[in-house]
Amino acid sequence: MTSLILGQKLPNAPANLTASNVTDTTADITWDAVDYEAGIEQYEIYRDGTMVDTRVGTSFADSGLTADTTYVYQVIAVGSNGLKSELSEELTVTTVPAV
Repeated sequence: MTSLILGQKLPNAPANLTASNVTDTTADITWDAVDYEAGIEQYEIYRDGTMVDTRVGTSFADSGLTADTTYVYQVIAVGSNGLKSELSEELTVTTVPAV
């Protein structure tokens, strides 16, 4: 979906969020890079609806999580012109139980 603000196209939302290396307290989240005419300055990472970090690249290593807990991640692309994409689709991740 393409959105416009005052005639300017917004970046597309990041796609293909994936989790890997999920432990009782950590999870690695990756997504596809967004192509955007103005360029992408950074990505905002959201956990359970709250922004937890920004990244220039397409990966985020989350830590300090609670064992056997479900988290929902989403990402926003921020263009070099300051315009932001919609939130990505949700990625649900459940940490493993503590040993």
